[in-house]
Amino acid sequence: MTTMASLLSLPPEICSSIIDNVNTSLAPLCRVSHSFRDQAQRKMYHSVDLRDCSMRLVVQSWCLAVTRSPHLADRVWALILQLPNPLEPKDAEILSRAFALCVNLKRLAVHHVPGCAPEDNSQHWIIKGPFHLECFFSTYFSMAYTVVLDHQTHIRVLSVPYASSSATSYDKLEFPNLTAIDAPLDIVRRVSEANAARPLERIQIHHDRSTPDLSSLSRFAPTLKALTIVREGTLPGSTFLTVVDEVLKVFPRLQHFGIHEKERQGFATVHDSLIQRLQQFTSLTTLSLHLCRWVPFLEPRGTGFWSIQNRRQLREFGTRILAFCTTLWKATVVVQLARSSGEQEEIACTVSKERDGSVSAIFDDELEEDSFYAMIFD
Repeated sequence: MTTMASLLSLPPEICSSIIDNVNTSLAPLCRVSHSFRDQAQRKMYHSVDLRDCSMRLVVQSWCLAVTRSPHLADRVWALILQLPNPLEPKDAEILSRAFALCVNLKRLAVHHVPGCAPEDNSQHWIIKGPFHLECFFSTYFSMAYTVVLDHQTHIRVLSVPYASSSATSYDKLEFPNLTAIDAPLDIVRRVSEANAARPLERIQIHHDRSTPDLSSLSRFAPTLKALTIVREGTLPGSTFLTVVDEVLKVFPRLQHFGIHEKERQGFATVHDSLIQRLQQFTSLTTLSLHLCRWVPFLEPRGTGFWSIQNRRQLREFGTRILAFCTTLWKATVVVQLARSSGEQEEIACTVSKERDGSVSAIFDDELEEDSFYAMIFD
C-alpha cells in the first residue's frame, strides 16, 4: 500500500522521466494515476505508428480516441498510416475528422498495403487539415499530391516516389523551406525549378534504366550532400557505370552516394572499373550499392574481374572499395547470392573504417528501411 501511495503522489516531472525510460507498452501505466496517464499519453500520441493495425482498429481505436479527446489530437506530432485502396467512404470520413483535429502534426507518412501497387486515389481530401507539415512521405496516392500539398509551404522533406508526372501543377508548388526531395526525375526537376532559390541538400531520384540527365540539377552541386538513384524496370537500358559517370560529371563533391537496382536483370559483364570512378569523387564518405544481380567489375589495376559468389567475397569487395577510396569510411553492398537449393538470397554487407584504421564488416539478411524514409521518421 505504501508503494502504491508513493506512486500516486509522484509529481508530473518524475512521472515524465519514468515514462521516457520505458521501452515496453505504456498502456498499463495509464491506469496507475492521473499523472502517469497524462505523461504516458503525451509519449503515446506524440509519434503514432499504425502500419500494423487493421483499418477497423485505426478507425475504432485511434480515430475515436482523438475525436472524443481533442487534447490527444493536439499531442500528435508524427503519424504513420497504411491504407487500403480504395478506402471505404465511411472510414475515409472518420479519418478526415481525426486529421482535422491534429493541428500540431509535423510529420506524416501514408503507405499503401504491401503487395498492392499504388493506384490513383481521389480521396486525398482525407489528409487535408489545419496542420503545417515539415516532412511528408506517401506511396498511397499517385496524382493528388498537388492538391494535398498546395498550402503546405513549411515542408522541408518531401518523399513521393510514385507521384505521376501527368499532373500539371508541380511547377506551381512553393516550398520555401525545402531541403530534400524523393520523387521521379521529372517531378524533382519541376519542383526544384519552382523552388530554384532553395539549396537542396539531399535528392533521391526514381528513374527507368536509361541514364538520367542530371544537368538541369547542376545548380545544386555546391550544396547537395546526398544523392541516390533508384533504377526501376526490367527493360534493357544503360549500364550501371554510365549512371555513375553522369553523377560524377554533375556532382563530383557528393558526400553520400547510392544506386538502388529494384528489379533483377540478366547477367552482364562490365569491362571497366567501378573503383576508378569512385576515386574521382573528392568528398565521398558513404556509398550504398544495391545490385539485385551481381555485375562483375574490373579490378582497379585491370588484373581481373570481381566475382561475388559468397559472403567472404562480398566482404572482400567492400573492403577493397574502402582501401582504394581513401575518403570513404563506410560502404554498403547488397547482392543476391545463390543458396545450395538454387534459390537466390539477398545479402547486405556494410564495411566500415574504425578509428584505429581497421575495417569491420556486418552482414544483414534483412535490409534496412529506405534510408530517405528513415531520415524523416528516425
